[in-house]
Amino acid sequence: MASAMAARQSWAREDRSLQIRQQLESVWAAANEVDATANLYVANILPLAQQNLAASRADWTSGAGDFQAVIEAEEDLLDAKLALEKAQADAWIYRAQLNQLSGATWQSTLFGESQHEQ
Repeated sequence: MASAMAARQSWAREDRSLQIRQQLESVWAAANEVDATANLYVANILPLAQQNLAASRADWTSGAGDFQAVIEAEEDLLDAKLALEKAQADAWIYRAQLNQLSGATWQSTLFGESQHEQ
């Protein structure tokens, strides 16, 4: 009887460990995805939106473009900035979930002890 109870407890611990591992892998993948999205916005989308706004303003100033194009370019830039902020917020949410699931050991693994202590 005692050995059956011990075996059940052992299986329950193993099952819980596998569940946590699956959650960690899922959250880790989601965190990597939003980090990649944020990097895409910083490296490509925001600079393009800024260039588009500058070109629209130059066209309007020279008389070759209309003011509506400037407004639309400004809206596109603001949308890109908002999407970047959302991706960065999501990244922090996933980091908090990783912290909760792992007890913050992922921070020391990724950044070293000195970052973890700050």
